[in-house]
Amino acid sequence: MQTAVVRPRIPQYAQASDILQRYVSAALTERMTAADAMNAAAKETRLLLRQ
Repeated sequence: MQTAVVRPRIPQYAQASDILQRYVSAALTERMTAADAMNAAAKETRLLLRQ
């Protein structure tokens, strides 16, 4: 509990979480490298937040 972090308070939190989950899954199942998955997740999340 001492290192817990509150979820970001943004209207698009559910969508951003979905993006991250999809890319983490792709990395864990070796459909993408970890670096490629995180770069793609970051790019897609940035696009989402610009809307």
